[in-house]
Amino acid sequence: MKAVVGCGVLVLGLGAARGAADPDRDASLATVAERSGYAEATASEQVSALVGSLGRSRLVSAGSIGESAGGRAIPVMVIADPPVAWSVDGPGERGLGGRVPVLLFGSIHAGELCGTEALLMLAREIVASREGGQAQGLGAVLDELVVLVVPVYNADGHAAFGENNRPGQNGPAAMGERANAQGLDLNRDWVKMDAPETRAMVGVLNAWDPLVIVDTHTTNGSNHRFTLTYQGPKHPAGSPVVLSYVRDVMLPRVDEAFEAATGYDAYFYGNFAENHTKWTTYPAEPWYGVAYRGLRNRLSILTEAYAYASFEDRVLSTRAFCEAVLRYAAVNGREIEQIVSVAETGELQRGRAGAPLAVKTEARAFAEPATILGYDEPVESGAHSLRAKIDFETTPAKDYEIPILNNFVATEMVRRPAAYVVPREASEVIDRLRAHGVRLWGIGDGAAQEVEAVRYRVQTVETSERVWQNRLMMELGVAPERGSLEVRRGDAIVVTAQPLGSLASYMLEPRSTGGLAAWGFFNGLSAGDLFPVARLDEAAFVALGLDDEE
Repeated sequence: MKAVVGCGVLVLGLGAARGAADPDRDASLATVAERSGYAEATASEQVSALVGSLGRSRLVSAGSIGESAGGRAIPVMVIADPPVAWSVDGPGERGLGGRVPVLLFGSIHAGELCGTEALLMLAREIVASREGGQAQGLGAVLDELVVLVVPVYNADGHAAFGENNRPGQNGPAAMGERANAQGLDLNRDWVKMDAPETRAMVGVLNAWDPLVIVDTHTTNGSNHRFTLTYQGPKHPAGSPVVLSYVRDVMLPRVDEAFEAATGYDAYFYGNFAENHTKWTTYPAEPWYGVAYRGLRNRLSILTEAYAYASFEDRVLSTRAFCEAVLRYAAVNGREIEQIVSVAETGELQRGRAGAPLAVKTEARAFAEPATILGYDEPVESGAHSLRAKIDFETTPAKDYEIPILNNFVATEMVRRPAAYVVPREASEVIDRLRAHGVRLWGIGDGAAQEVEAVRYRVQTVETSERVWQNRLMMELGVAPERGSLEVRRGDAIVVTAQPLGSLASYMLEPRSTGGLAAWGFFNGLSAGDLFPVARLDEAAFVALGLDDEE
C-alpha cells in the first residue's frame, strides 16, 4: 500500500520505520518533532544541544562552517569511522582515507524544516548503528563514506520561529523564516554570493569537495500524490556526464529503493500545468543551488517534501530518501568517483577546444510521457498559480499520462575562449571568482602587455524596474569586436581549461541569464560601451606567459 497525502493511513517499510525513533531510548538525542508527536519542530537552541550531544561520540566532529549575516554559527557535523576532524580548511593531511565525501544540509529556507529534523535523526542513527556494531545497519555506510551534515544552513531564518512564517503547509505549529538577516533567499544567491552563508557553504565545497550533495526542502504547488519530489543538475552548461548520470541512473535507483522501503510515492519535482496536460519544473539557472553545484561537476540532489502531507510524513520521507542516497553512494562510490573524474577531464577538453557554452535555456519535453499521480480535480485547477483547494480524503485519485518538461536545452550558446581577462577595476567580480574557487592567473611583476582580444560592444541595456534579491537585474545585448587589449598587473586571467571552467565562463559571459552581468555586477554600462571582460584566443593566451595569481 502506498502513502496517500491526507488519508491519515500509512504503511511504512523498514527504511522509514527506522526513522521513527523511540524517544524513551535516549531523550537527549530525540528531536522536538519526535518528542511532540510531530506537532512542533526543533528550534535553534535545541539543534545546538542535539549537535553537542552527538558530538560526544568518537565518530562525530562538530563545529561551524562560518557565521550567518546575523552573526550566528552555522553548525556542522562530520561523521566518519575512522574519525575525521572538522576544519573549514578541509580534512587535513590524513585526508578522507579513500572514502567518498557526502554533504547533506537542511533549512536553507528555514520555514521548510523537514530536512533539519530528518538530518538530525539520520546522524543519530548512523552513530547508533555504528557504535552498536550493526553489520547491516545504516552505520555501515561509514565503511565507504565521510558524511557531512549541516542541519540548519539558514541560521538567521531558523532563529526567527513564528506561527505564520510559511502559511499553508500542514504543520508544524511554528517554523523559521525563508530569508536570512539580509532579506536574501539563500537559494538564489549561489552565483552572486552576497550572503556570508553562501560564502561559507561554497568554502565547504572548495575545502571538502563533497562528490554527492543533498539539499532538503518543502514544496507546495499543485495537487498531486507524491509525498516527496526530487531534482538533479539540469543546466546544459554543465557536464552532460554528471547530468545524465544523476537524472537517468542515480535518482531512479534511489527512488526505487526509497519507495520499496517506505511505501511513499516520489518523482521528479514539478507541477501540473495547462489543466493537467503537462508536468513542469523550475528554471535551470545556477542561482538555484542544485544547478550551481551541477556546474561544479558534482552530483547534486534537491529533495522537496510535499507541504500538504503531514509534518511527520515530510520528515520521515526526507529522512528515508537521504538514507537511500547514502546507501547508494556507499555501494557505488567508485563509480561516482569515476563519473566526477570523467566530468573534470571533459571540462579541460571543452576549455581547450573552445566548446559551445549554453548561456540561455528552455525546458522541453522528453520523448516519452510519464505517469503523474494526481487527483480528479475541477478543470479550472492545475497550474501552480491556480491550485484548487480540494479535500484529499474524498477527491478521487487520477493518474495522468503527460509530457514531462524537464529536458533543458540551450537556446543561445557562445564558444568558450581560451581565457577571459577581468580588469583589476572589477574587484567585486574578481572577489567572487576567488570565493567560488576559480583559479586565476596574472602577468606578475612584468610590464603591461598588448594582445589581440575580442571585446563585446554593448548594443542594448535593459534594467529591471524592481529590486530582486537586493539587486537590479540587467539584460545586455552585445556584439563581438576584435581589437588590441592591454593586460596589466592586477588584471585577473581566467583560463577556461580548468575544473571550474564552465562555471567561470557562465558567470563572465554577458548574455548568461544568471551570470554576473545579469546580477548587476557591471552596472553603469550604456549602449556603445565596451563590456569590461575580454576574451583571449589560444595564441593571445600563450603570448602572455602567465604566472599563477595566488
